[in-house]
Amino acid sequence: MILVVFGTRPEWLKIKPLVEEMSKSNIKFDLVRVKQHDDLLTITDPKLPTLYQCIPISKIEGTDRLSNLGSEILLKMSRLLGEYKNKYSNEYINVLVQGDTATAYYTALAAFQSQCFVVHLEAGLRTYDMTNPYPEEF
Repeated sequence: MILVVFGTRPEWLKIKPLVEEMSKSNIKFDLVRVKQHDDLLTITDPKLPTLYQCIPISKIEGTDRLSNLGSEILLKMSRLLGEYKNKYSNEYINVLVQGDTATAYYTALAAFQSQCFVVHLEAGLRTYDMTNPYPEEF
């Protein structure tokens, strides 16, 4: 089982061709949409599965927005992954994330902690300098 997780419009645009190909190839997957950018993202493509999991995120504002967003994604994804692990106990759960967003980071962290395999598309820019890295690099 592959969980394809996205939360922003750029993530969706970049994984959409892969999702289309997985659909054509009858690969077993579920889409999980974290509503990180709820107001910017609509999915209306008739070629794609119409059913997908939705992880609602609270409207968070202020200086500690990222930490609150992260803790909410981490908690909700951990619960969802636990449900999948129970449902598919004889299969490996693979989690596919894209990019360097909060959704990708905290989903990958939840998957790692749940002992799921993580596939990370587009690892992002690299400085190769850990004293001055890009956020996704470290």
